[in-house]
Amino acid sequence: MTKVISIRLRDDMWEALSAIAFEHGVGMSEHAKSVLAESLDRQDDRLGANAVGQATVPEQMSTVERHTLATLHRILARLVDSPSRTDEAERSDLDLDLGRDGDQADQMRIARILERGWVSEYPTVFGDVVTELPRRDSGLVLDILDMFRFVGVSVEHLGAEDRAALGDDTLRGLEFDGFDGNDSYESALLDYAHDLIKRGKWSMLAKYFEPDFPYDGGNLRAHLARKTSSRSARRSGGF
Repeated sequence: MTKVISIRLRDDMWEALSAIAFEHGVGMSEHAKSVLAESLDRQDDRLGANAVGQATVPEQMSTVERHTLATLHRILARLVDSPSRTDEAERSDLDLDLGRDGDQADQMRIARILERGWVSEYPTVFGDVVTELPRRDSGLVLDILDMFRFVGVSVEHLGAEDRAALGDDTLRGLEFDGFDGNDSYESALLDYAHDLIKRGKWSMLAKYFEPDFPYDGGNLRAHLARKTSSRSARRSGGF
């Protein structure tokens, strides 16, 4: 059995929530339902780090699973290009673009491992598969991006007098710092945020994910280092 609820929103709230739903790629009703559902799972330890890393490698698979995966790798072996193994730079670029699919020999090797059932070699088959990012952690990324988008819009509408009252340190403190790429948990959040930005979501925050200095692809430490050096320069009379 399902229940239906009705709520009234001010026009400005409706517009803001519609913008968030659009960023999430869903309609207003679906977004509202997902937010309510997620509220059931939000606890005080929401920021607690989950174990993030390589997913559990199976110690056993059924014959059907092995046959299915082996067949898929044999098909992939006929689809991937076969770069020259003497040109390491070219091969590295191809591996990156194709999600490290490798060449025909790599795919056939994986197919053989699965067909022969060499369990000790399974880590090489599943090595690129990481643990799942739970829904609440994915939601945390969306919430963070939403928050800094609205903060950014609000700061843009400040007048010169309000900016002066806040001061440069406060304004810089309101900027998005990114995620800590050296932390296994936050690096998983950063990876998901990267994918959202690449798909055109939260476009006003895209500059914070640029690969070059000073943002280093959304890496928190690089951005904080820039802020620290800026403050030090001002205090020493640099600007």
